[in-house]
Amino acid sequence: MASARLVEKRFGAAVQPSNGYSIRNYLNKVLEERQLAAVPVMEINDIHTLLKLVGRGGWVTVLMSSTIVDQPQPRR
Repeated sequence: MASARLVEKRFGAAVQPSNGYSIRNYLNKVLEERQLAAVPVMEINDIHTLLKLVGRGGWVTVLMSSTIVDQPQPRR
């Protein structure tokens, strides 16, 4: 999908929480309503690992804001 490639080029490779997390369920619902599909490079069943990947750079994800309370700010 062109839009997924654009996101990866601009922000980094997408990594998503596994199915079953509330944010993933919400993301799936929103994408389906808009007839879009996510194209993650991988799905991970551990939020700590997601945060570490994103923190190291080159990766993006979608998480609930409560997940990132007290987390260091990402590099810009």
